[in-house]
Amino acid sequence: MEGLFTTFCVIMYVYYTVYTAAVKSHMKYLRDTRHVRPPAVQHRVRIRSRQQRIYERRTRTVKAKEAKNWKFITPDMMSEEEEEGGSFIRHKPSWRSNTLNRFLEKLERRFKEKHPNSLAKPRTYGEPIQKAPPAGIPSWMVKPEQPGESVNETIENELSSDEDDANSSVD
Repeated sequence: MEGLFTTFCVIMYVYYTVYTAAVKSHMKYLRDTRHVRPPAVQHRVRIRSRQQRIYERRTRTVKAKEAKNWKFITPDMMSEEEEEGGSFIRHKPSWRSNTLNRFLEKLERRFKEKHPNSLAKPRTYGEPIQKAPPAGIPSWMVKPEQPGESVNETIENELSSDEDDANSSVD
């Protein structure tokens, strides 16, 4: 019986050694042959990820009375950021109205006030990104086609009022 146990232990040791070597070999194979994205795709994924983070950051600062306007906003509407040197360069979508830009900047300022150290790298604005506006968004979000056109004054006043920022803070 003792010899049978010893034989069993030797077999288990050999099995474990071979199995471990096979797993390590397979993991090395996967690591060496994993799918590498082309640089253009990597760049787009990186930008999309940054847009998602900007969207989530701004979502946390939306107050109750701003929620009805925020529901139309998606991560695709956020500025595109690219890292250059030690800072970020933001490129706003060219179709965004001044009203929407001021609303998003207000949310960004509110976030910076609550979390002063979270945006450590400086951000500057670069040239606007030329892209078409998403379908089905309210007209106040889109830049007017004619320079003299105005957006809905009620929305303008509602989104750009800053006295509510000083008087209340809702998390």
